[in-house]
Amino acid sequence: MLDLDTFFIEKFPKATFDFFDLCFARAKGVFNNEMNRVRAEGRNLQAEVESAGRIMQEQENLLSEKQKEIEALSYERDLLRR
Repeated sequence: MLDLDTFFIEKFPKATFDFFDLCFARAKGVFNNEMNRVRAEGRNLQAEVESAGRIMQEQENLLSEKQKEIEALSYERDLLRR
């Protein structure tokens, strides 16, 4: 009875194994490239989210300042009306 390794070596020449090794290497390369692209896109999106958060915080602070100014002016207006 033939050993399994010997059977495959006899039935499939080295070129066939080399071909599949090359196919797997290329598929792995494509996968790695895609993963790197997705990771870079994720980092870019995270940076955009952080930037949007900072902008929103600045706008909220500005709105708060304007509301305080309006309240102060309303108070002065009410004092002048009396």
